[in-house]
Amino acid sequence: MFRVAAKRAAEGPGSRVTGEWSRRSITSGSCLATEGLEVQAARPWDQVGTNAAVDHAEAVASLFAADRKVALFAVPAPFTGTCTNEHVPGFVANADAILAKCDELICFSVSCPYANDGWAKAMGVDQSKIKFVSDVDGSVSKAWDVTKDYSGDSLGIRSERFSMVVDGGVVTSFQVVDDAAKDGEWVLSQL
Repeated sequence: MFRVAAKRAAEGPGSRVTGEWSRRSITSGSCLATEGLEVQAARPWDQVGTNAAVDHAEAVASLFAADRKVALFAVPAPFTGTCTNEHVPGFVANADAILAKCDELICFSVSCPYANDGWAKAMGVDQSKIKFVSDVDGSVSKAWDVTKDYSGDSLGIRSERFSMVVDGGVVTSFQVVDDAAKDGEWVLSQL
């Protein structure tokens, strides 16, 4: 289920090539409902009320509550080529079929909630079908050990491109994405 990269296998003490990354925090069977982490739902800048993060925080544990089945896909950044032209469109095309088999479909990225909102609107995505969430400071990605350095693409440290299905707070399927255009089909096949 995991793609093994020689570079990753050589990174750090204890790394090994076994069909999964030894340093990966998320694997099938991981419990995400108990994590003390927060994300921000995509939203426009509020010209009247508050934009304070504390007022808009959403606990990761509530996204993956015991009574919910969730499909989540992660993209490195909003408004980037592969994310905009391949990854999200694959989920837009499969959203109805995915939502027939789970409670929520989430697009996750290390970004601000305002960029995610503008990006979803620019692509014409129905946000009642795909919920966009932001890992504003990268803390969720760090806790899950899915960060990747995209400095060569002028993006800095972001989330790696991955997808997973979480049922009752437990990861049932996880993959690092090699083919962004087909990821929506893969997630659908895992539900």
